[in-house]
Amino acid sequence: MRSSYLLAVPVAMSCLTAAGPAAEPLRGAADVLKRAAEQSGKTDPATKPPSDSAKLRADLTNFTTRAASLAPAAAAREWLELGDRFARLPMQARFGAGRGEEPPPQAQDLLMALPPPAAWDELAKAIAARRAPSTLEDTREFGLRMLGQALTGDLTELARQASAFEALLLKAKRDEAMGLVHVFRALDEALLALSDDRKAILTGVERQLTAAERDRDLGYSSISLPDLVGIVGQEDATPYVRRALLSKASNLSIEGKATQALARQLALAVVNEMKVPRWGLAESLDALELYEALEKKFAQTKPAKSANAADALADLENSRFGDGYEKQLAKTYYLMALIVRGRTVDAAQFARRATEEGGEFQVESAAVAALERAGSTAALDTFLHDLLAQTPELPYWETYFSVAARTGNTDRMLTLARTVAAKPDLAGEKSGSIRENLYRALLAADQVEEGVKELRALLATATCSKSRSGSPKAWPLPCPSRTQTRILATNTPMLTRRVFS
Repeated sequence: MRSSYLLAVPVAMSCLTAAGPAAEPLRGAADVLKRAAEQSGKTDPATKPPSDSAKLRADLTNFTTRAASLAPAAAAREWLELGDRFARLPMQARFGAGRGEEPPPQAQDLLMALPPPAAWDELAKAIAARRAPSTLEDTREFGLRMLGQALTGDLTELARQASAFEALLLKAKRDEAMGLVHVFRALDEALLALSDDRKAILTGVERQLTAAERDRDLGYSSISLPDLVGIVGQEDATPYVRRALLSKASNLSIEGKATQALARQLALAVVNEMKVPRWGLAESLDALELYEALEKKFAQTKPAKSANAADALADLENSRFGDGYEKQLAKTYYLMALIVRGRTVDAAQFARRATEEGGEFQVESAAVAALERAGSTAALDTFLHDLLAQTPELPYWETYFSVAARTGNTDRMLTLARTVAAKPDLAGEKSGSIRENLYRALLAADQVEEGVKELRALLATATCSKSRSGSPKAWPLPCPSRTQTRILATNTPMLTRRVFS
């Protein structure tokens, strides 16, 4: 019963929010002015009759309180009548309430007012007795039929109805089809999520892939594959996964570890045929070779140097955004995979190069957690220590503090932080940044009083200025406010940790 209701939710929301042919068109300006003139003398809301939307909301509330006591057929008939009244509301009435009235009812209000499960069979029968839909103008009737089939769990008939609706979408003009595709997609995704019928699942997957392979993809810029290996086995799953990898869909999500592993294996074999990079598949310590193959296939060449100041500023602005999140996460997994494989020289080169490329490279915690589960936390600790000892300006200090605390190597971490902070040959801003890392390192090592002491010294010696003065800063933080100075004057470790950790 719960599965039927969960399937009905997206179907009902999609079909009931689709504008049907009964909806009143938007009025022209002359009509609006005429109606305004007619209403100009009526200013007392107490004498104004309730609007159609207000009456419908009241009747929905009344029906909800009585539905359980009604005979199933009567409850089904009354709910459908309420739905028909909702469909006849002018478009303006769906989005605006009269003065002093509650907001107009929405599709979710109709859904919440569905009669109890005991009436669902009668509701499905009553829907089936209505005029059969035959064109896209009958979207609401298509949706109602799908709703009845979803509530009663008739997935076979529901899939047949979906295919009929898809056939009409394919014949329609593109703009009209794209305006209604959300109905079909909501249904398709719900069917895939809840069906346990092998044939029905494969039919849904085939529909996604076929649509994504067309020029007019009916909204399938994303493909969601269920755990096909778990459902049909690796041999039967392979052609579907391969087609998904080679499709033009910009987003691909895959359920199930076995199916994800199959996708990584296939992606490595067909990478040169891919139309878009599948960085999401490289989010694994097992995807080192796949990441390298994707980098080679979809390498981004550096643009030519801008010839004028305007273009240079535009390039600089674009570089701020860097890689998308999937690529960013894949880069972190690749770095962790290099460390696990013992390729520390390659890892160091990659870590340096990643910070030099456009955007900011951040070590994502999910990849670090995967490395820890692989038992390589100590290797990461040593790698970060050696990397930062050679190139202290790299932005990996916070990750190093966290990893060193986990491995218990905080003494070595503090020694490095102090050594680097004491280097006399660092530029002012860089020196201040590294000294900031020192006080954070002390706090990470639970040496709170030492951390506060270092921060006080940093504040006392830093040459900072108000942002509007234009004078250079010796460190990247703004001057402390009076409140911050007063906090530092106290020697309360707990409070200090809260403020600065």
